[in-house]
Amino acid sequence: MSDGGSNENQGDFRLPRGLIVLCCLWIAVSWITLFGVRPPVQPVSPSYSDDVMMMAVLTMLGITIGWPLLRTSGPTFRAPLPQTCLDVIVIACAIQVVFWPLRLVTNWSVPQTAVIVLDITLWVILYGAIVWLGAGSASHRLRTSAMAIATIISLGGLLLARDQGLPWWSPVSSARFLTEGVMNDPRDTGLAMTIPLSVAATGLWALLAGIRSLGVRSGG
Repeated sequence: MSDGGSNENQGDFRLPRGLIVLCCLWIAVSWITLFGVRPPVQPVSPSYSDDVMMMAVLTMLGITIGWPLLRTSGPTFRAPLPQTCLDVIVIACAIQVVFWPLRLVTNWSVPQTAVIVLDITLWVILYGAIVWLGAGSASHRLRTSAMAIATIISLGGLLLARDQGLPWWSPVSSARFLTEGVMNDPRDTGLAMTIPLSVAATGLWALLAGIRSLGVRSGG
C-alpha cells in the first residue's frame, strides 16, 4: 500500500512538457515575426532596437497573460506548489535563452542584461503566485479570480504606469523601459526596480496563500 501511494505521489509531479513546447513556440514565432529571416540593410544596434523592445513586450505578455490562462484553463495541479515552482524554473530558463543572446544585436552591457533578466524573472515569480492560486484549485471561482488578478495587474498596472510615470507598476511598461536603451546606469535605474518588485512578489504570494487557504477551508 505504501509503495502504491508513493508511486501515485510521484505521478502527481510532472515535467511541464506542454509548457516547454509552448514557450519555445512563443519565442520562435515572436523572433521570426519581429526579426524576420533576413538581416536589415544596416545590421547595427539601432536597427534592432524596436524589435528588441517588442520582443521583451511579447515575452512579458506570454508570462502575464498566456501562462496564467494556460494553467487556469487546464487540469488542476495535483502538487500545486512544486508544480508551480517547476513552471517558474522553466520560464526563467527560457528568459535566459531569449535575452542573453540579444547582446549580439544591442549595445547592452553584461550588468544591464543581468538587470533585465533579473527584473523579468521577478515578474515570473510574482505571477507564479497567481498560477499557484488558480491551477492549484479545482474551484472555478478561484480559477476565474486568478485570471482576473493577472489581467488587472497587466492592464491596470499599465494605466497606473502611464499616469504615475513609474514603469514597475506594469510588467509591460517595465519590460519596455528596460529595453528601450534609456537605462544609462543599471545600478541607479534597473536595480532600483527590483525593490518594489520583490516586495510586490512577496506580498502577493502571502495574500494569495491566505485566499487559497480560506477557499480550501470553505470547500471552494
